[in-house]
Amino acid sequence: MRFYIAWVTQNLSNLDKTPLPAGYGFASLHVGGDFTSLSLRRSQMMTVADLPVTILNDAELLDLARRVSAAIANSHPEHSWFGRIVEQLNSQIQEMNTVRNRQTANDLTEDIRKADEHRDKAYLAFRAGLEFREFSDDPNQATAATNLLQLLRRRDYSLQALSNREQTVELTALLNDLSDSSAQDDLSTVGLVAEAETLSQTQKAFDELVDQRAADEASRQLPPLRTARGLLREDLTVTVVSLNFAERDDPETFTSLAEAVSEHIMEVVANARARRTRNDAEEARAEGASSTEDFAPVVG
Repeated sequence: MRFYIAWVTQNLSNLDKTPLPAGYGFASLHVGGDFTSLSLRRSQMMTVADLPVTILNDAELLDLARRVSAAIANSHPEHSWFGRIVEQLNSQIQEMNTVRNRQTANDLTEDIRKADEHRDKAYLAFRAGLEFREFSDDPNQATAATNLLQLLRRRDYSLQALSNREQTVELTALLNDLSDSSAQDDLSTVGLVAEAETLSQTQKAFDELVDQRAADEASRQLPPLRTARGLLREDLTVTVVSLNFAERDDPETFTSLAEAVSEHIMEVVANARARRTRNDAEEARAEGASSTEDFAPVVG
């Protein structure tokens, strides 16, 4: 796939000199450092809508790529070439999403530190509640609290002081013990069901952040966002080129797909242009307001 992209990129500047079959011509051709649009037309009608990928923001680019990929997959799921195109599009979509969503290590380290503090406080509050109820005048509460404290003492009683990894192991084991039916009955007796649930949620939040950091470290092998964006633009453009040629050679098979892809392109591009128009209007209003403030008379 990438070889084909390189070939098209290399030969794109010569396509306007390449003879096309009778009845065909270029609807549009733009050549740049990374080519942005190419479409063929019949003398009577355009095959695939023009694709000016550079006006699309990242969300719009991803949206269009998903639509085009789904349209091809639904129309020609077994086609050898377009199957490769769908596979490449989906791979690039996933990569760009990962690159866009990754956080810096410093951000996650701070989030993990705060999550660890929250679970420490939740554990200490839960333990203190049990210790208080162990001396309750209600014998049922005292017995239930003693039973639960025995579960805590089977682990490290001061697990909040352990390293993050050790604390996770100990606290996960404790939460598993507390999920037992007899422990649940004791929690109800001492009135600490909500506190136990809070402890469980703080551990879950901590685990999710640790997993996110691991995924972020793995994503460091991915290219920067600018590169991922450029690759997805290339993949979409090659898809349009391929579909144009396929429709030219076999219109009965590919015209309906070409029309469907054109509809997706026109809708996303129209939304992108509307967004740019709104942004330009907002900037103009902001500049106008700033100019008015600059020249406003000073009232003494």
